[in-house]
Amino acid sequence: MANEIKGRELMELAEIITKREYNWGLVRTRQFTEELVRRLCEEAGIAYTTMADSIEALYQGGFIDEASRVNLHGVRVLGNKAVHEGDNDEGDAKNAYYMYREELQKAGGKQRKVSYERTPVQYSRPGREDNDDTERSVSARNERRGEDIDIRMAGGRKRPAPKKQKQKSSGGVYGVLKWVIPALVGILLIILIISLVRSASNKPAETESETTTMESLMEEETTTEEETTEAPTEPPTTAAPAVYKINREGVNIRFANDKDRIYGKFENGTAIGPVEDFGQVELGGKSYDFVKFRYQDKDLIVCKDYIEKVE
Repeated sequence: MANEIKGRELMELAEIITKREYNWGLVRTRQFTEELVRRLCEEAGIAYTTMADSIEALYQGGFIDEASRVNLHGVRVLGNKAVHEGDNDEGDAKNAYYMYREELQKAGGKQRKVSYERTPVQYSRPGREDNDDTERSVSARNERRGEDIDIRMAGGRKRPAPKKQKQKSSGGVYGVLKWVIPALVGILLIILIISLVRSASNKPAETESETTTMESLMEEETTTEEETTEAPTEPPTTAAPAVYKINREGVNIRFANDKDRIYGKFENGTAIGPVEDFGQVELGGKSYDFVKFRYQDKDLIVCKDYIEKVE
């Protein structure tokens, strides 16, 4: 069941990127990656604090390797850039997607039910500079190089040099060629001169023929332009939904179907995506306006005073 959920997450991200909603794709990738870090901390028996500190704790404890550390920090940095700076770059969205997919594949192990290698996003990694403390390239792939094989050195043995053969006396042949070659050159020159003379005499006729051909081509182009219809314009792109984030530390997040149950605490700056009005919720004898949002396939609510719109 867990692997099926992971597969749905990848398909959701692929659909978002296919729709060119790159900013929202970066935000959702960071959300999924943060949940993955939470699960890794739970399995390792490490208390989750912030995403950055938790990744370092997993690395220092030997629960993830250097490549996973770089990937997880990479998604975190790109997600923060999308939330705080409005990053809507296609390359960043695809980079974050593939880094998350790689870590999801590691976490899923060999028993996963979904093929991580067949999600429909084409990989593209443009050149850019990360402002994060991690300066190394994320998830670098080694390119295979073809090596030329010197056949002469195959088996560690050099091919023996060919033996020089003694040149046989051929004075008679050279004597004949001495006269034949100049004669052939002279014949070729005569043929070339005749061809030039004929070409000059036929030039007016060819020009007239070319003029007729150009006129017919112009008539065909005119007819084609008249028959061509105006290409339909592309439909306008649908604007991405507004994205919200938590605006203070340690905010309680509750379940929408049971407001008394707390899902967890979100740190300041955590992106929660689009929201909708939920109504008033009474807590401690007071009523507060709450909003509803979707997070990790769960319907959750939070007080409206604790969120703000991402510009």
